[in-house]
Amino acid sequence: MAKLVPSRVIDGTARLVETYGQDPELICQRIGLKIEALYNPDILISQLAVSDLFEECAQRCNDRFFTLKLAQLQGLDMLGPIWLLMRNAKTVGEALEVFAANIELHASGQSVYIDRQKRGISLSLEIRKLKLAPREKRPVHTHFEQVIDHWLALCIYELRRMLGNRWRPDYVQLRCTQPDQIAPLQLLCGDNLYFNQDVNAIHINQRDFEHTLANDAIHGRQVIEHELGAGIGYGLPFVLRVDRMIRLLINTDSCTAIEVANAMNMKLRTLQYRLKLNQSSYRLLYDEARLDLAQQYIRTSELSIGAIAERLHFKDNAAFTSFYKRVTGRTPTEYRRWVLPS
Repeated sequence: MAKLVPSRVIDGTARLVETYGQDPELICQRIGLKIEALYNPDILISQLAVSDLFEECAQRCNDRFFTLKLAQLQGLDMLGPIWLLMRNAKTVGEALEVFAANIELHASGQSVYIDRQKRGISLSLEIRKLKLAPREKRPVHTHFEQVIDHWLALCIYELRRMLGNRWRPDYVQLRCTQPDQIAPLQLLCGDNLYFNQDVNAIHINQRDFEHTLANDAIHGRQVIEHELGAGIGYGLPFVLRVDRMIRLLINTDSCTAIEVANAMNMKLRTLQYRLKLNQSSYRLLYDEARLDLAQQYIRTSELSIGAIAERLHFKDNAAFTSFYKRVTGRTPTEYRRWVLPS
């Protein structure tokens, strides 16, 4: 999976850090990020470094909501051709479908899903834990709250561009525990905020989803798709497409290999064969997703170990503990004490 993104995703970070009286270059040195990435938008940088930078900035500036402010200085135009396709959409829903289908072409560490419900849709965000490349520096920070806040804010500001500056989601769900102060989140999202949830999601009613957009069609859709290198949603590597489907279904009642294959409109044997060709398997991707989500819950939520085990489809606490210790060398409880010392 691609792990590098253009440094335009951190554009504005240096200016914002300076407003807090901090030195952005010292922050870069602290996490091992090239200083020129702060000022040149076309340098390729690690997605892990982006998360590390945001977390370090929030800590040094003593602002839990640092990236909410950063998003105000930016926009989804950082996505380049993906954003241009969104601008060509006829409805809000079509724009969101383009965004969800193609975000991983820009950043493989993020997945966006659209879940259709009776009263509207939810736009869900998943942060995928990326493996370190050989000789790559280990991140200073292990949390992803700033990245999640960043994408949440970018999405809501883009929806306001389409639906009006007074627009707010019907409600927002977050995996993390409730911060001591939530006023900045309420200003962004409205009052209907729910924490310790099983998804990070923005909920949009059906009327807003179907809202027609003014579209001058100034960008050629076929040209933009060619620049992306594929048709909508099909430029993703097959393993990444399976991984994102697993992460979507894992929040439902069941997430078997058969259900993943059905959701991707293929036979189970075809799914297994194509994964094998890519030196992967359903079980490998499923276990990686469960481990990744388990660590996110343990680090950022107040959920009990039993509640996490249930959400991730383990038959009981013992099965979850056995799995976790076999993979990481620690039990979930030991890991929580390690990352959240009292």
